[in-house]
Amino acid sequence: MASGCHKAVAMSPAPMSDPLVPCRPIAWKSARRCILLLAFLFGVGRACLAQAPATLSNVVLEYNVYSPMDDHRTYLCNLWLKSDGTYLTITDDVSRASVDLGPLANGNGYWAYTQDSQTTGELTFDANAVPSGPNSGTYLLTFSTPTTGSMENAVIGAMAYGSFTLRPSQFGAGLSNLSTRTFLTPGAPTIAGFVLPGAESRFVLIRAVGPGLSNFGVSNPAGPMGILAYNGSGSVIGGAADWTATSSTTAMYQNLFAMAGAFPLTPGQGDACLVVELPPGSYTAEMNAAGGGNALIEIYFLP
Repeated sequence: MASGCHKAVAMSPAPMSDPLVPCRPIAWKSARRCILLLAFLFGVGRACLAQAPATLSNVVLEYNVYSPMDDHRTYLCNLWLKSDGTYLTITDDVSRASVDLGPLANGNGYWAYTQDSQTTGELTFDANAVPSGPNSGTYLLTFSTPTTGSMENAVIGAMAYGSFTLRPSQFGAGLSNLSTRTFLTPGAPTIAGFVLPGAESRFVLIRAVGPGLSNFGVSNPAGPMGILAYNGSGSVIGGAADWTATSSTTAMYQNLFAMAGAFPLTPGQGDACLVVELPPGSYTAEMNAAGGGNALIEIYFLP
């Protein structure tokens, strides 16, 4: 009877939790392989995420510079790193600092990039980038993703550091500019509408030219000029008057004119310029003048 009972137990299917089940080691090996594979893929994914790009060609470098020496302020600047090895400043808050923060206030010149490791690289600008100071030189980029990270000047060090973002330049993609000449009367502004398609933000240069038209033989020009920009909801997103209000804005706009292929303006005549970074959407630009006359509103789409 004991033998028969033993035989019945031996013939019964063993529960899956039984550690003596022959297929159990095979299942564990398979599960272990899956775990190791997932761990490997997760590690590769993280490594790819933090990997610095091999090149920065034809991108817009947007960076925030924090200064513990300048009332703990944060300054924003945008540079277009062109594919031909040159760069241009698009917008610049840095030159308004009370200490020389850099980098590249109102600059233009040559740049080069060297990738040091999987997550770091050196962005170098030529010595002629700006008139003086430690704005030129080398900047260490530490990538947390392929398009974001931290930025520090090798000369200034802890005096100026911050974060950066890279995005592809869209300069030259689609319509590059539009313009309309009109006769302005005080209190009756001219309004131009435009739409930015796609998924990326773009910089837009808006110019209201009145007195500057006299350089081309246009009589009775309007002026002084003013600009207001609105988003699709009707909210004001920017405004400007004389583009030569300060020496830093004068230099910045002269760079932008050359970048956009716009005709130069004479400083101090009373024309107005505004540059804004806008996400995709619909917008309107309003041109006004204190005195009536002929005027030209221009909209340029930058990188």
